[in-house]
Amino acid sequence: MNLGEAKKKALSLMAEYSVDGVQIPDGENADYLNRMNRFADISQKEIAQVKKIHAVYHIAHNTIKPLQGLLQGFDLKQYTPGSDLIDVYPGVKAYYFEVDNLADIYIEENIGGTWTPLVTINNTVKGIFTAYKGLVNASNPSNQVRLRFSGDYVYNIRNKALYGYTFPTAEDVPIYRPYVKYEMPSDFMELQKVVQESDPRVYKEMIAYFWEGKRTFVLNYYETGSFEIHYYRYPSDITLATPDTYEFEVDIEAQELIPFFMASKAIFDENQTFSIQLLNEYQTKLSRLYTQDDFGITTITQNYSM
Repeated sequence: MNLGEAKKKALSLMAEYSVDGVQIPDGENADYLNRMNRFADISQKEIAQVKKIHAVYHIAHNTIKPLQGLLQGFDLKQYTPGSDLIDVYPGVKAYYFEVDNLADIYIEENIGGTWTPLVTINNTVKGIFTAYKGLVNASNPSNQVRLRFSGDYVYNIRNKALYGYTFPTAEDVPIYRPYVKYEMPSDFMELQKVVQESDPRVYKEMIAYFWEGKRTFVLNYYETGSFEIHYYRYPSDITLATPDTYEFEVDIEAQELIPFFMASKAIFDENQTFSIQLLNEYQTKLSRLYTQDDFGITTITQNYSM
């Protein structure tokens, strides 16, 4: 059912759709119709809390090995003035690291025996870890490139990685942390389950994972595979600009409740008794919706006998 059809049903419930078999022009019902978008929005969002809307968010997570090797660079190291901390590798094309205080960081290329600056970073944020990542454009891909931590003050370094691969943009350089955070879509309402496909033979509900706050999925850096985040979502906003062709997003049986709510609210100022009757009918229908969630992963076993 679309929004325009719901408005017609609401007017019918209000006995405002026709007179003596002749449809009442929309202009005469303008005061009702102008408010119905808001009422439809309220109703659909309430229904979505009861008869939930299923959605799936896909994450492809496959770690990229840094030049220093797996499991290296996560540990916390402290820089002290006078003793620069240096990592050197040939063919460095991207970097990631985090520092927590005033710090001077240099990425330099060895050109003919001379260390030539490519990137200079001056961190000015104190008290919290700030992440930096980017691309390295060396003049010769086989030259040695070093990441050098320097400065006048003590600070800490963690989650440090140098990559031998380039990426389309600096934003595409992977976050290098023991646990990677994925923000859920803006319509995320509630988590249902997480399904993991680690290779073509494995499709299973995932048990071991972390959830931070309301909308952040936290995954171990070395947990590889494709992940399906099954969740319940909010419906889209219905505004004054929403066209009558908009299709409701809750299930079909739940859509039939919406005109009752629209009619109840639209006629409240004129006939409160009738409005309350319509609202009671809406609430009764809402309480009778089938809400049990039977969706899940089922294993089917076939036995053959000779």
